[in-house]
Amino acid sequence: MKKLNQKIPVSNSDLERKSRGRRRRGVSFPILSGNEELPEDYAIVLGEIKERIQTERLRVVMTANAAMVILYWDIGRAILKRQEHEGWGAKVIDRLSVDLREAFPDMRGLSPRNLKYMRSFAVAWTNRQFVQEVLAQITWYHNITLLEKVADSQTRLWYAMMARENGWSCNILAMQIKACVHNRQGKAINNFILTLPPADSDIDLLFYHLKLRCYVVVELKVVPFDPGFTGTLNMYLSAVDDLLRHPDDKPTIGLLLCRSKNKVVVEYALRGFQKPIGVADWETAFVNSLPKELKGSLPTVEEIEAELMKEENAK
Repeated sequence: MKKLNQKIPVSNSDLERKSRGRRRRGVSFPILSGNEELPEDYAIVLGEIKERIQTERLRVVMTANAAMVILYWDIGRAILKRQEHEGWGAKVIDRLSVDLREAFPDMRGLSPRNLKYMRSFAVAWTNRQFVQEVLAQITWYHNITLLEKVADSQTRLWYAMMARENGWSCNILAMQIKACVHNRQGKAINNFILTLPPADSDIDLLFYHLKLRCYVVVELKVVPFDPGFTGTLNMYLSAVDDLLRHPDDKPTIGLLLCRSKNKVVVEYALRGFQKPIGVADWETAFVNSLPKELKGSLPTVEEIEAELMKEENAK
């Protein structure tokens, strides 16, 4: 009979089952633990608890956000009335900001600039009930983005409704506005973006190209190109080559899709990298950074969008 404090040896096969591909000290592609290690109802209980926590956290955040947006509309409405009837100018708003911040030193959002945004918010949306039902369900930064980037009231209304219904992040909202997706409803690009999670989250995708016989790492960014992105992508490629790539596979390819890019900056950022990496705007062609023989075999941005849309519609 084994002693209670005696350690049970772990076989290599047990370790292999807990990771995908090869293993190196301190690095691996982990997989979920097998069900045989946990009680049968563990997954159900875990799912219920996680859902409860997520729901409660979201409720608290959304309640606080809604109260703040409505408060900002009320403040903006008060300022607007005084400007219309008593001629309040910029200096009065500056003084108001000083007095409010002195009275509430722990409260953010009382700068002169933000007070002026509140006034513009009240000008753009005159119905308090609509503010409460729709605009208070998205963040103040979403509302500022709408004020700054959309002049037409009906178009602004459309984006506000879409942001609320689809859970767009502020970056995704700005990207949608820039792409004028309200003029392209029903096209693949619109449907593709609607199916993506909020991005404060950028999405990293791993594919295997059957014709090229290699892995393809796709990293999507909703912000302009930053040279630091290439280093991170190169690390992913190295990890996939080391841990997942079969000896008969070709080197892993990296595709970096950004909101925009400066071609010269991209060329310098890629100089010296030995691995094939391509950088592209959402709506432009890849720069000449991939081997010529690979360019015709790789999917375009539109093809990636279409395939992802098919997967989502099939669920």
